[in-house]
Amino acid sequence: MNRIKMIRILCLLLVFCSLWPLDKSASIQGIPVAAAARALQPEYAKWGRIAMMHTKEKYRTADIVDYLHVGRTQVSPAIAEEVFQLWLKDGSREFGVRVTIRFYSANDQVIFISDQETSS
Repeated sequence: MNRIKMIRILCLLLVFCSLWPLDKSASIQGIPVAAAARALQPEYAKWGRIAMMHTKEKYRTADIVDYLHVGRTQVSPAIAEEVFQLWLKDGSREFGVRVTIRFYSANDQVIFISDQETSS
C-alpha cells in the first residue's frame, strides 16, 4: 500500500515538472519570469555582487562567509555610494572587509571601489 502511494506521488511530480515552463519567454500572470525575478531582488543586489567579486579577486584564498548591506548614501545629486560589510575566513583567520562602491546614479557607471579590512 505504501509503495503504491509513493508511485502515485512520483507520477504526479513528473507530470507537474513536465508542465512547468522552462523557456525564457515564460511568464507569470503576463510578467516575464526573468523580470519577476529581478523585481524580487533588492536594489542593492547588483552592487553586492560587484562587492563580492572585488573582494574575491583581492582575497583569492579566503571564503566569503557573511555579507551585509550597510546602506546607500547620496554623495551628490549625481553620485551615490553603496557600502557592504563582508566577513571572510582564510584558514584559521577571520576578518571583515568593508567595501565602498561609488557610482554615477544616472547610468550606474562605477567611479571607484575601495575596501578596508576590519576586525569586526
